[in-house]
Amino acid sequence: MDSPPDSPGWRKLRVLCVDDHVDSLYILKRLLTLQRHEVQTCATATDARAALSSCSSGGGPGRYDLLICDLTLPDGDGNEIMHEAARLGIPGVALSARTGQREHERSRAAGFVDHLDKPVAYEQLTAAIERIMSHRPDAGGPAAIG
Repeated sequence: MDSPPDSPGWRKLRVLCVDDHVDSLYILKRLLTLQRHEVQTCATATDARAALSSCSSGGGPGRYDLLICDLTLPDGDGNEIMHEAARLGIPGVALSARTGQREHERSRAAGFVDHLDKPVAYEQLTAAIERIMSHRPDAGGPAAIG
C-alpha cells in the first residue's frame, strides 16, 4: 500500500472496516480512501454481518477484498465476524486493545491473518495489508501465507 496507485503492483481494494470507536473508524476510512481504496464502514457486528451477507448473496455491490475489524464490538465479537468473512474467502486484520500472545492466537484461530494491537501505527497497518494482498492468488502471489 505504500506503492502509489499508478505503480505496477498497486490495485484498488474493497475494504470492510468494522470498529465501534467513531474516531478510529473515521481515521481508518480516511487513510484507506486517500490511497484510493473503496471503503465501507460498520460500527456494529450486526451491520458487518449484513454487509457480508449482502455481498455473498449477490445483493450488494460486490465482494470485499479485505476485512479490518476491531474485536470488541457492542453487539458481538470481531472473531465471529471473521468466521463469516473467512467462509467467503475474505482475509482479515484484527485491530484490538486485546493484546498479548493468547489474544493473537485466538484471532488467528478465528481466521484473521494478522492481529495488530491498538493503537496501530499507519506503517503497521499498511505493511499488514501489503503482506496479505501480496499472497492472494488474485494478486499474483501464492495462495497461502506461510
